[in-house]
Order: sequence, then C-alpha cells, then structure tokens
Amino acid sequence: MSRVSGVIGVLGVSSAALLLTVLTGCAPESADGPDAGSSTPAATTSASPSASAPAPLPTGTDPTPTPLPTIGDVSVILATYGAEAGAVYASGIVPERVDAEGVCTLTARSAGDTRSADLDAAPSPAAMNCGEIRITVPAGAWDLSLTYASGDVSGSSETVTVTVP
Repeated sequence: MSRVSGVIGVLGVSSAALLLTVLTGCAPESADGPDAGSSTPAATTSASPSASAPAPLPTGTDPTPTPLPTIGDVSVILATYGAEAGAVYASGIVPERVDAEGVCTLTARSAGDTRSADLDAAPSPAAMNCGEIRITVPAGAWDLSLTYASGDVSGSSETVTVTVP
C-alpha cells in the first residue's frame, strides 16, 4: 500500500484531498519554478504593514496652531447654514469659550432688508453651541452672519451668502 492510499484509507477521500491541497500549497518551489502540471496554486506571502512612530520634530521647533478667525472678542464659527423655500438658517459654535449664559443672533440682509432672530446658547465642556436659528424671508440672495454675546464679550462669524428659491 502506498503512502497516499494509506492516508486516503485513514482520512477518507475528501479529507485526504484537502490535506494534500494544503500541503502542496505549502511546499517550497524548486529552483526551476513551479511544477507545470500542478493545478494547485502556490502559497504566496505578502509583507504586512508595520506600524511606525511619526518622525520627531526637529529640536527647537514647536508647531504653531492656526488661530481661529475672530471678528470681535471671540470666534464664532458657522457649523451649518443654508436656505430653503421661504427661510434661511444657520447654527454655529463659539470654540474655547464656556459661559454660564450667552445669546446667539442670526442676521440676514438683502437689498436693504435686515431680519434677525435670537437663541440662547448652550454650554458644552469646551464651547458654546448656537443651535439652528431660522428666519422667514422672501426669495433672493441673503447675507448671513451669526453673532454671539455674553456679558462684555461678543463676536461674529464671517458673512456667507445663500439664495432662497
């Protein structure tokens, strides 16, 4: 009895075929290359990515953070803004500022028409949040700005233009 038929007798035909396939894939190739008659692909290996630490900064340099845009005493950043039929809206944050209270005001301007609406700001651990404020307006182009005020500090966002259909 040959070695292969002994394995087939012990394991069964399907188990022996699986074992033969696995072992053939793990066998090293000869110096002449893979066996031309083999239908089993040779196992391949790939290099796994290695985690490397970021390169340290040169000595004597500190990264300088980009300052937030500020109009007034504090920065006000528009988080969302837009327009839909009959209305404009915006929300924002006042980063690096936590007050007991504050007021957010959305102002919309178009061709001499100025409209505004207020909302109490909500404090979070690292910022004051201006939730969404909506203003009813007629169709056209509108310039929006969001203002925050608390005590003796205030600031405004940059102005953006939206178009109401």
